[in-house]
Amino acid sequence: IETYSFGHYDRGSKIEKIYIPKNVTEIQDFAFNHYEGYGKIIIGGEKGSEAEKFAFKNEILFTEVDESNLDWFFSLSYNEHRKILEEKAKNETEFVVDCPENGYTATFDNGTLMLSAISSGATVECLKEKLSKDRRDKIKTIILGDGITHITKKAFQDYYDLEEVKIGKDVCVFDAECLFGDYNIHKFTVDNENKHFIVKDGMLYSSDLEKIVKFPPKQEKEYYEIPSHVKTIGKFAFADTSCLQCIKVGNNVSMIEEGAFACFLDLRHIYIDKDVDI
Repeated sequence: IETYSFGHYDRGSKIEKIYIPKNVTEIQDFAFNHYEGYGKIIIGGEKGSEAEKFAFKNEILFTEVDESNLDWFFSLSYNEHRKILEEKAKNETEFVVDCPENGYTATFDNGTLMLSAISSGATVECLKEKLSKDRRDKIKTIILGDGITHITKKAFQDYYDLEEVKIGKDVCVFDAECLFGDYNIHKFTVDNENKHFIVKDGMLYSSDLEKIVKFPPKQEKEYYEIPSHVKTIGKFAFADTSCLQCIKVGNNVSMIEEGAFACFLDLRHIYIDKDVDI
């Protein structure tokens, strides 16, 4: 299903329900342009299908359905489907999501999502595509267990209620863009055996303290001066920060990476030394 296949204001604006069979192997971005992420639309399909991944990625309602119960699927209104899904989410306290293609399993229990490697060198990519918004909204803490090594840029985007990230001993790559949209994070912790990252004054740094990896967006500071030991402000390091109003960057900083201050909600002033490479 190619980009802009549906969703034209003149022709597609009345579509509320779409059934996508499992033989569909690719749904391109903006395939349902008018609806993705905000319109009243519900997608039906089988568990683990491209339809499910696309719906979760774009925060579209998804219901498990196949050719045997299409009459039921099309007989209910959007609001009736939403009520059923909300009730199901309300009663769900535990769940498991298997990601064998990336070498790990995600287990949710009592507000915590634990990522456990099933093979060495597990990489976490876009877990959002495997979790509905109702499930993501339950997650307060993410634990990256032993054997989890790489966290890519889209791993945990738009986990709006996420408050804490615990980084395990084997994590060696942590792309801060993975937390884009997670504006309620107030705490990071790093396993004492981890050789690549460290937490100091609440900030996530590289182990040598020369690079700021991530500032907790919910940390309650209005003014922040970049410490003298810092040489690099990493990409998306201060993204989604809601309390800071002023930042001072001294000449000890030699590099500010892409998107370092993206979606900075209340930022008023950044003082940057003229020698800083931006």
